[in-house]
Amino acid sequence: MEDMPVGTKVINVPITVAGYCEQVGVSVSNVIMTLMKLGIVSNINANLDEETAVVLSEELGVNVVIGNVEEVQS
Repeated sequence: MEDMPVGTKVINVPITVAGYCEQVGVSVSNVIMTLMKLGIVSNINANLDEETAVVLSEELGVNVVIGNVEEVQS
């Protein structure tokens, strides 16, 4: 990933709320409160999909780039 702005985090999705917090350096409570404001009821073990991770990052003011997108087996 070249030419990324300074401070941009690369995350792979799906990612748990806990994993997201760890990778972007935001507290779990802050992320869960932000998700609630977006109308998403979640917990620390819930998976975030790509769209949710991007919207969440915008709300938190965090620059993220989505890395690998793994197909979820249903």
